[in-house]
Amino acid sequence: MNPIQDTLRNCGLKASPQRVAILTYLQRVDTHPTADQMFEALASDLPSLSRGTVYNTLKTLQSHGLVHELTIQKGESRYDGNISCHGHFSCIQCGELFDLPLQEHPHSIPNGFQLQTQQHFFYGLCPICSLKDN
Repeated sequence: MNPIQDTLRNCGLKASPQRVAILTYLQRVDTHPTADQMFEALASDLPSLSRGTVYNTLKTLQSHGLVHELTIQKGESRYDGNISCHGHFSCIQCGELFDLPLQEHPHSIPNGFQLQTQQHFFYGLCPICSLKDN
């Protein structure tokens, strides 16, 4: 059995070809694509795929905790199939988005609050752009 199909079924979701393709794609790339970029990447292999299906599938996967939606730049949602605890670094010059490892540690949350998710964003120059500025 396909592990992606198992993951979807364990969350109570039907393992449709579109869901399997989108989740597989997100778990294989580290580019944090937009929904439109995913559609462009997958449309040739799935002729029945529509942009609406991509958007709806992403919402479903997100609501089941299988992907994270990132809004690092205003008005642009990007998606991450890596749901482990990590940060994101956005280069202000080239616009690339990178995963950053974070040391996991419990955060002090006031009584009564229940942490569901957390996101860490960092902005600056990536190593390549830093070299260009020197």
